[in-house]
This record gives sequence, structure tokens and C-alpha cells, in this order.
Amino acid sequence: LHADLAADVWRALWKKFSLITTMGGVNCLANATTGEVRAFAPTRDLMERSLDEVRAVANARGVALSRQDTEDVMAQLDGAAESSTTSMQRDLQ
Repeated sequence: LHADLAADVWRALWKKFSLITTMGGVNCLANATTGEVRAFAPTRDLMERSLDEVRAVANARGVALSRQDTEDVMAQLDGAAESSTTSMQRDLQ
């Protein structure tokens, strides 16, 4: 079993939160797969703006979520399977 110990648990939680809220929210709003969302410029922009918004809220709450963190999350989203959907999206179908 492998586990990573986060030096800043709040930052790690907000980074995960930014992934979940962005992918879940935008995929549901667009009723599209992650690949479709990434490929369509307006929804890709919405993903990026969502990540920026979560970072701004985290920073306002005193959590040091960085621009690099949001870029890392975007890279995770870019690496997700084209056909991936979120559980929230499947619940709404």
C-alpha cells in the first residue's frame, strides 16, 4: 500500500476539490464527456475559469493553492480518458 503524506493537507484537499468541482460541474453543464469538454474551446475555457475561481476562493480562505496547482489539475483533466464522465453526471442521466 502506497500513501503520500501531504505537507499541507488543506492545500491538498482544495486541489482535489478543484478537480472534482470543475470536472463534475462542467461535464454536467455541457452534458458531455471529458474529451468533448476539452475539445470544445468554450467549455475548455470554462474548465480553466472554474479552476481559477476555486483557487481564488481557496486563497481568500487562507489556503496557498497556487497557479501551478491549477495547472497540475488541468494536466490531470487533459490526461483523463476521452470517454470519462462523472458520477454526478451519470446520476442526472
